[in-house]
Amino acid sequence: MVSYAHEIDKAQTAYSNRCEAIAEAIRQELVIPFCRRRRLEFAGGMGTWAFYKIGGKPGDNYSLSDLERWRGTKRLIAALELSVDHNNSLGTSYVRDVRKEDL
Repeated sequence: MVSYAHEIDKAQTAYSNRCEAIAEAIRQELVIPFCRRRRLEFAGGMGTWAFYKIGGKPGDNYSLSDLERWRGTKRLIAALELSVDHNNSLGTSYVRDVRKEDL
């Protein structure tokens, strides 16, 4: 008899691995270059994501409306907001933080 729990676990692992790969591509192609240009850091987790000044605190972040006013952020925001499940986006769950030393 097939172990349904095992099959679900395999499917979830495969899905998570693929999301991690996509998130890393977004980090490398969009987030890090944006952080370099604007001299910002990026943090995601706990249901949110944010950009903030290098050396600042994640609470001292730029709002989404701030980012939307900056030229060239539409694709970046759309990528970070891609839904991965009912409650999370790539930016909140999978895109790794970008710190000063990553720039």
